[in-house]
Order: sequence, then structure tokens, then C-alpha cells
Amino acid sequence: MKTFIIVATLLGMTSTTNYAQWNRTPEVSGAVYLSDGSELLTPFTYDEKKQVLWRENSSSFKVLTTFHVDSFFFYDPKLNWQRRFKKLNYQQRPQFFEVVARGPLEILRLRSPFDAPERVVTQDFDRQVLDYRFFVYQQGKLSTLNGYDISSIKETHPHVWREIRRYRRAQHFSFYKMHHKLQIIQKVNDLLSDEPSELLVAGGKP
Repeated sequence: MKTFIIVATLLGMTSTTNYAQWNRTPEVSGAVYLSDGSELLTPFTYDEKKQVLWRENSSSFKVLTTFHVDSFFFYDPKLNWQRRFKKLNYQQRPQFFEVVARGPLEILRLRSPFDAPERVVTQDFDRQVLDYRFFVYQQGKLSTLNGYDISSIKETHPHVWREIRRYRRAQHFSFYKMHHKLQIIQKVNDLLSDEPSELLVAGGKP
């Protein structure tokens, strides 16, 4: 099944210490699931670089961090896409990972706190590589995309391995190129799922 690629133009967030700048960031509609088991259904704003959510009304301004939140989702009008985030431990602290693709091999990404210099960005996918780190989450184990061994699919999902090899040859994909690995992993998810899912990747090469 054909993987769908959504070209992502991400929200530009600025300093979390400058309220005027925060106030210019548009609110989004979604839900926030708190660590105490409660749920907030309310407009909020999310700073992806700083990993901070905040809510504002006429009488209060409340900041939510990984200490308070387990997961959340919101509709991004720029992408026409519902973005999902969940908290996982990485580098000895909890962080919000965005779910790029769902399935037995979940693809996640983590935003860098710094933007890549424009002079080194030649296309959309280059910005993805420089601004994000990509991960594979399988059975509770988090691996970097670069460190994930595609050939391990032969042991974990042997019944789809032959089809993956055919897919790789037909698409002229390499197991070692990042954008190819994303597409191959998503193909595994499509083969293992009843319904094809969509892959949120910016400028992935065909």
C-alpha cells in the first residue's frame, strides 16, 4: 500500500520567557492528558522547542510541562493534520515525542531546541534531518532511527520480510539512508495493519 507523505511546515515558536511573543503564538484545539489521570479539553498553545504547553484565560496564565502531562494532541490548521505527542524518558529525563507514524513500529521525532542555519538547508527534508531526531519505538523500546537495524525485521516480523525486500528493490531504497528507512518502516506498518496509516514527513524523497 502506498505511503502517504504530508509536507510539514512547522509552527515557529520563540522565547518562553517573553509573554508578548508567547501571546502571538496561535492557540490550537485538542486534549491534554495529565499525569494525575485527568483530561483537559481546551484550547492551548505549545512551544515545541521548549516542550512547554500553556493555557490562558481572562484571569490566569498556566504553564504545563512534562512534570504535569503524559500525552496530548491538537489539530494543526497549517498542516490540516492532528498531531500527537507522548512523554517518554530519553537521556535521563522525560521529553515530549511527536508520533510521526503509528503502528507496531512507531516512528517518533524529537524537536531540537535550536534551528538549523538557513545556509545549510537545501530542501525541506534537510531541515527535518537537522531540526529533528527520529526514533523507532517498538514494544516499549526506544531506538534512534540511525541506530535501528532494518534487518531486525527479519527476526521480529519474518512473514513480511520477503515483501519488504521486494519493496526495497522496486523503490531502489537503501537500508542506510534515513529517508529510505522511514519509508521502509512505514511499509512494515502498512503490511502489519488492517488499514494503511499516514506518515508525517517533510519533503521525503520518493
